[in-house]
Order: sequence, then structure tokens, then C-alpha cells
Amino acid sequence: MKGIQKLCDGIIFESSIIILKNSTMKNRNKIWPLMAFAGLFLMSLMTPACKNDKEEDKGTGYMQMEMTDTPSNYLHVYVDIKSVEIHREDENNPGGWAVLNTRDTVYDLLTLQNNITAVLADSTLLPTGKVTQMRLILGANNSVVLNDSSSHPLTIPSSLNTGIKINLNTTIEKDRTTRVVIDYNADQSVNVLGNGSYEMKPVIQVKSIVVN
Repeated sequence: MKGIQKLCDGIIFESSIIILKNSTMKNRNKIWPLMAFAGLFLMSLMTPACKNDKEEDKGTGYMQMEMTDTPSNYLHVYVDIKSVEIHREDENNPGGWAVLNTRDTVYDLLTLQNNITAVLADSTLLPTGKVTQMRLILGANNSVVLNDSSSHPLTIPSSLNTGIKINLNTTIEKDRTTRVVIDYNADQSVNVLGNGSYEMKPVIQVKSIVVN
């Protein structure tokens, strides 16, 4: 970046010397405005190159998302995860949300105990920078199997239609992989309603964040 800046400054300086050498002392007062204009023009041409070089220096990194579960009183809790997204502080993306390489799958949370994890999103190439949140977009194929082997659909509150948001507060570092593991607590997430139906209000926390 410093080399590009020196090149920018050098071109402007050399241009000024050439103009002065080709002018007489009498005409130099008239040439100064021309030199100022030429300098501004050259700076406008070189600035994008300098800016692009700075952006490239930021580089890229990777993020991978995994999920585990704590012990539960159910036989199975199936969760349909359609998309995993992260929220980045990025001036070039006002919305801030980036979609990871999600494995669109129905997961049985009860198979993810004793530090067993499932990959929700494969390693995804992302620009470096701060990540403030993640969110899970759920599908409709969610259900719970009780200890008597009866299966019941799990409804999702309409307030979660835009996704389950989880505070993350980590960073994507250049040429490194940020591995996030979340704990989806099946036992606390499943609720029995007054009419005997079952509802899922996800209880999720970040278990670990490791940068390799």
C-alpha cells in the first residue's frame, strides 16, 4: 500500500517538474493554476487504484458453523435448518447478512450429545471483518418423539419467521478459519401448550469459537 502511495505521489511530482522545465519564468505565474488542475486530475485517476489496493490488503478468511446438544428427556427432536447466516459490519453491504454454505438438512438433536457435533455450514470464504450475529432459518419439518414413541409436530412462533438470531461477536481473520459451535438445547426448546400440541422456542447459546 505504501508503494502504491509513493507511486501516486511520484507521478504527480514528476508531472509538476516537467511543466516547470518547459515554461519560462515569465509564464510560470500563469502555469501554476494549470499545475494545480493537473495535480488534482492525476490524483483522481490514481485514487481508485490506491483504494483497491487497500481493500485487497484486507484479504479473506473462512467461517464454519457446527451444532451440538445437551441431554434431553425426549427420544428424538428433529429440527429443519434451511439456512445459516451471519451479520457482518460491512460498509459495502448495508444489509449486513451473508449466507454460509448451509447443509439444508433435518437434524436429530438427540444424536448430538456428549460433544458430538454436526456441521450446519461448511467452511465459507468471506471478507475479513467483525461478525456481530448469526441467525438460523428454520423450515417446517420440525417434530418431537416422546418416550412412548409418539411423534408430534413442532410449531414455530411466527416471531421467528425471520430467523433465530444469536449474538456472536467474533471476527473473520485473514487466511484463517473461524469455527463456531452452538448448543441447541432440545429439552428447554420444546414446550407443551395447553391444547396438548408442542411448540419449539429455540434455546441456543454459543458453546465455543475457535480460530485456526
